[in-house]
Amino acid sequence: MEKDQDILVGELVKSPRQTLKFSLRVYKGTRFIDIRTFSPLMDGGEPKPTSKGVSIPPHLWPQFREVLAQVDKALHEQKWLDREDLGR
Repeated sequence: MEKDQDILVGELVKSPRQTLKFSLRVYKGTRFIDIRTFSPLMDGGEPKPTSKGVSIPPHLWPQFREVLAQVDKALHEQKWLDREDLGR
């Protein structure tokens, strides 16, 4: 069985008190992509993971990306974002 591990791939600041962290995780021998909200404790200290997030098995990653492309298209069609915003 593979050892539990977290490999942080990227972060996105959602607000002054919340950060989205994108990680590759192994937990109890299972691999997955984890996208999770982290918030600091009330007494300060290091941000801790919240229950807000999603864990995606690697075999679903291609379909997940396809759905994200559909979300990009819908954002443009609904005029929530301009094409230039999506190009970053």
